[in-house]
Amino acid sequence: MAEKDQTEIAAEDQKYNRLTGLKLFAMTSSMVISVDELAPFGKTGAASLFYLLLAGIIWFIPITQIAGEMASIDGWEKGGVFTWVKGPLGDKTGWTAMFYQ
Repeated sequence: MAEKDQTEIAAEDQKYNRLTGLKLFAMTSSMVISVDELAPFGKTGAASLFYLLLAGIIWFIPITQIAGEMASIDGWEKGGVFTWVKGPLGDKTGWTAMFYQ
């Protein structure tokens, strides 16, 4: 069995570690729809799906715009939320934002 070189391994890692729109939607909706919420969502029927999709769209559009703007600032492309909040507001606030995220 031939060993894979580093570029093949890195390409496979990128393939599986990529955050797609479906994965992001699933993670966000799982925060809203827990086991406790299944019965009320079942009673409301298809209207609940409409409102969940509407809330998701209203949430995701501004968040993607903000994240894109923050990631395009020089020096802020690495570090995520901690770096973005630490820059203007300080270390303690950056840690708090990262913790609450």
